[in-house]
Formats: sequence, C-alpha cells, structure tokens
Amino acid sequence: AWVELLWVVNRAQRPEEVPTLAPLVTAAVERAGNPPRLRADLAFYQAAAMVELGRYDQAMPLLTQALAIVRDELADAPLPATRILNTMANVERYRGHVVEALALYEQVVTRREAILGPDHPEVAYAQENLGQAELDVGRDDDALTRCQRAGRTLAASNGLEPTRRAGALLCVGQAQRQRGELDAAETTLTEALALGESVKPPIARLPYI
Repeated sequence: AWVELLWVVNRAQRPEEVPTLAPLVTAAVERAGNPPRLRADLAFYQAAAMVELGRYDQAMPLLTQALAIVRDELADAPLPATRILNTMANVERYRGHVVEALALYEQVVTRREAILGPDHPEVAYAQENLGQAELDVGRDDDALTRCQRAGRTLAASNGLEPTRRAGALLCVGQAQRQRGELDAAETTLTEALALGESVKPPIARLPYI
C-alpha cells in the first residue's frame, strides 16, 4: 500500500510530495523483505515524480534501476518493462536527445505489439509517441502513417478518454503541416482541439504520454 501511495500522489498532481514520502516507503519495502516488484515500482514512481518536476537527470538513474530489477529479477516482465522504457524515451525527448528517444520508442512499439497485438490501444499510444519522435527527426511521412493508424485504432476503441485520441490527431496535424498540407492540417488540428476541450474541465495541453 505504501508504494501505491506514491502513485496516488503523482496522479493527484502533487509530485513535490514524493521526495518527502520516499524514505518512508523505502523503509516499508525493506520491512516487507525487499521484494523485487515493490522495489521496481518504488524506483519507477519516484522517477515519474522527478519527470513531472522537470528533474530529468534525477529521473533517469531511477528508471535505469527499475529496468534492471525488472530484467534481472522479474524475468523481464513485458508490460512493466515497456512502461519503464516508454518513460525513459519521454525523458530523452524532453532533454532533446531525439535519436535516443526514437530508439527507445521503437523498442516499446515492438514489445507491445508482440504482447498485445497490433490493434490494442496501448500499442496505439506507443505508435503515437514514436510518431512524435519521427516528426522531431524529420521523418514526416513515417509519422503521418503511424499516427493515422494510431488514430484509427483509438477511434474504434470504446470508452477511451478523449485526450488520448486528441494526441493522435495532434500528431497527424503536425505531420500534415510539416508536409505542407496546410488545409488538411488546419482541419485535423481543429478537430484535435475540439476533442481536447470536450474534457471537463478542458485540458490545459494535449498530453505526451
């Protein structure tokens, strides 16, 4: 329960509280015998808080620690590993290391497709992230195809939060704009904005997840 508390605090958008809570959670994990899954989750949730606070140089060692635990002690558990790799890719992109981010996102897409199949929403989220990274390196055609595919998958999935679909549309619109398709880009980006504003309260920005 202590480790989940860090997740709750992060979800409540109070990441600044995590460094204060972390020693208490670490002590609780030690009392429980240091099980590897709890240690991996502890490192990951601490890293997630550092990402939210913009402390990327502190986040990456924690992510590396979490990934090592998953690989060495949890038989490379597929979904936890992809979650960590995806966050590592986000950090690299935020730091401007677009080539490194691209390679990590490619790993996430490959792993998630192997586990979940090509048409799963989690694969679509990964495709969208990879598409955004492809835009960063000028691979506009690849990004457009990838994000259109992600958008179709998400549109066919019931019950998904609109921000997820809005993110895919944003990627498509950006690719269209960079390809010079300005009329199509305006239509797509207007749809993305409307979808984002349909959330109550409206989202401040489209998420990069």
